[in-house]
Amino acid sequence: MGLHANLLNKWWWGFVKGGDEKRIAAQTPTAGIEEFNNLDYFGDGDKWHLMDVYRPENVSGKLPVIFNIHGGGWMYGDKELNKNFCLSLASRGFAVTSMSYTLFPDTTFPTPVQEIFKAINFCLENADKYGLDTENMFVVGDSAGGHYSGLVLSILADEKLQKLYNVSSQVKFKAAGLICAAFAPNDFAKIPVPIAKFYVRQFYGERNFKKHALYESVNIRNNAVDKFPPMFINTCDGDMIRSQVMAFKKFLDDKKIPYEFDYAVQEEGGNKMQHVYNVLYPEWPESKKANDRMCDFFKKQM
Repeated sequence: MGLHANLLNKWWWGFVKGGDEKRIAAQTPTAGIEEFNNLDYFGDGDKWHLMDVYRPENVSGKLPVIFNIHGGGWMYGDKELNKNFCLSLASRGFAVTSMSYTLFPDTTFPTPVQEIFKAINFCLENADKYGLDTENMFVVGDSAGGHYSGLVLSILADEKLQKLYNVSSQVKFKAAGLICAAFAPNDFAKIPVPIAKFYVRQFYGERNFKKHALYESVNIRNNAVDKFPPMFINTCDGDMIRSQVMAFKKFLDDKKIPYEFDYAVQEEGGNKMQHVYNVLYPEWPESKKANDRMCDFFKKQM
C-alpha cells in the first residue's frame, strides 16, 4: 500500500471511524421501530451485500419506502453508519432500507452501482414480505451516498447509461433527497495536491481515468437531470463540500429544473452545522426540522 493509500486508510478507518463510534454510542436510537436485519440482497453471503429494513411498530400494510444510501467518501462505512438516521425516518411513517456496498479501493466503478441496483430490485421482489409500497419509493443519500443516488437517477433516465453500467430496474422513484451530496467527484482532481488525483483515481482503477467509459457520467450535471424526479437538496454553513451543492443548485436554476432547497445557517449558541449534520445527529432540533421538511416533501409527491 502506497503513501496516499495509507493516509486515506488512516483517515477513514482510524480518525473518522473512531469519531463515529463515539457519536453513535452517545445517541439514543429512536424507539418503536421494527427491524429486519442483515438481509442478503445479493444472495452470496458477502458482508457488503447486506441490507436492513426498518418499519414503525404495530403498523400493518405497505408503507412508502425510503431507500437510503450511506456516505463515507466512497471508501468508508456500511449500513450501520446511518442506522439512527434511518430509524428516525421510519418513525415518520416510512419503511426505510439501509444497505452496505463494496468500497474503494477494494473495487472500482461500476461495481458499487451494480450492487445498489441489486438492492433496489431486492426491494421490488420482496415488497410483500417486508410491507414495501414500491409505487411510492424515494431515494435518499448523503455525501458520497448522495452522489450514488444521483447516479441511480441518471441511469434510470438514460438507456445508454443502463447499458454502460450493465444494470436495469423497473423502479420509479417518486422523489430524491440529496443531502450535502457530492455532485461532481471528478472535480476533486482539480485540487492542486497529489492526493486529490489519487483519490479520484480510486473510482476508475487506472491512472488515465479521463478516458474511462464512465468518466463523463460520474459528474451528475453531465446527465439527464431534466428527467429526474422531484429533488430535495440540502447543505449548511459548515458543509465541507457546500460549493458542490451550490454549483449544482446554480446548474438547476440555469436549466430551470425545479427542486426544493434547504439551507441550515449556523446560529449563535446552536449546534454546529456541519457536513451531513441531519444524518449524523438526527436528534438535533435543526436536524429534525430538515428531516421533517424532506419527509413532508416526499409525502406531497405521493
